[in-house]
Amino acid sequence: RDWSVTGVQTCALPIYGKGATVQPSAPTIIDCKDTNRSGEAKAFLRAAMAGAQGYKGQYRVMTAGVWGPWISCGNSQGIRLTFRGLPLNVALELQIQAIGTVSNSNWSNSWPWSAR
Repeated sequence: RDWSVTGVQTCALPIYGKGATVQPSAPTIIDCKDTNRSGEAKAFLRAAMAGAQGYKGQYRVMTAGVWGPWISCGNSQGIRLTFRGLPLNVALELQIQAIGTVSNSNWSNSWPWSAR
């Protein structure tokens, strides 16, 4: 309650002006499979995101228990994204972002992977 006004309930909801955009939610990776090619993986999303024109990926490598920086890798149309050129025999984390007409989505959940 707003203490200075009797009988009025207030809340902290954001107010958007005309034409304002809200950041879309993130895609969800549901599976990742080896493509039987060295250093290549194919990630599958739960569903296509409304307004997505495609998807881009990124990965990072764990070295001595520490995650390295994110590295861009892979682009796709549709809900399958192929990661190519992944480093071999190391622990990786993969993420996907939807690319849209207005703005890009948040990054997806991280998916653990080890490229062979």
